[in-house]
Amino acid sequence: MRNYTNILILLVSFFFLAACSDDDGSPDIPGEHNGSANFQVSGEIEGEYSGIADFRAFEMSGIHTWDITMIDQDPITFSVSFTQVGSDLIDRPEPGTYELGITPGNQSDDTYMASFENYVDGPFQSDSYTVGIGDTTGELIITSSSDELIEGTFSFTAVRLDDEGNLGETIAVTDGEFSAVPRR
Repeated sequence: MRNYTNILILLVSFFFLAACSDDDGSPDIPGEHNGSANFQVSGEIEGEYSGIADFRAFEMSGIHTWDITMIDQDPITFSVSFTQVGSDLIDRPEPGTYELGITPGNQSDDTYMASFENYVDGPFQSDSYTVGIGDTTGELIITSSSDELIEGTFSFTAVRLDDEGNLGETIAVTDGEFSAVPRR
């Protein structure tokens, strides 16, 4: 279990760093497509969520990452992340169904790591729920994919680890839809 805790801490740290953007500070242009996402959460957390969605590929210290991120703004209350990580360049996903889970060091083209962050008191304090630990599963379905827009649906169950690394409460994310644009 300690190994899962260390992996989870590493992944959460990585997701936090990956969420940092190379934003040039320019404001959004009215009417410009910023991507969109909406879904429902039940279990330990209950609610309907909506926000923006974007995607990007990047490389840092020889590690290649490809992710789709969903977040709300002003204030930030959640983020959802679908991520592939590997030592080789990762291509934009083609339309198809992708499994959600954790396979660090052995990421396959058809599996994405996934997480849901519930921000409690701002963007630096959150409860993190991860797919692929215990009996949690899910799927990401890409319905269309281009350099300018990726659209699809998603659903998953995720678990939060307690302070000692034990399995905690679970959530179910359902009816997820997104329309993601390239991160600026």
